[in-house]
Amino acid sequence: MSTPGKLQCKKLIHAVGPIWNGEGTQKENCLREAIHESLLATERLGLASIAFPALSAGIRKFPNDVCAEIIATTVADYITDRTETCVKTVSLVHPDDQGVAAFCKSFSPFKVQGTLLHSLLCSSCVCSKCLTPWQTG
Repeated sequence: MSTPGKLQCKKLIHAVGPIWNGEGTQKENCLREAIHESLLATERLGLASIAFPALSAGIRKFPNDVCAEIIATTVADYITDRTETCVKTVSLVHPDDQGVAAFCKSFSPFKVQGTLLHSLLCSSCVCSKCLTPWQTG
């Protein structure tokens, strides 16, 4: 964890996802753990929101659809498993249309505490492709 520098946030939680090599389950579990640990850190710090990049996609070669599905289920499980959480908003950031489409597809089926979890921000702008952050409560 570090200070955010010029970013518009209170804290910067560093997470490193695994490199995809097609092995599947072990790498997927590592990604799940990185997302879960980031959510726990957010909770410990008493922060109300967190934004995730497409951790392990891009240069770490995780396919967008696999990455999106893992992040979607990990976030939904985390929020569903807690009766009370200070985490109220989860945002996703992805720099390209294919990634945005993968996240939209993966998040559309989830409802948590009666609120549809389906949101994304492209990293380069606030534009018509961008949806509002998920509200968890």
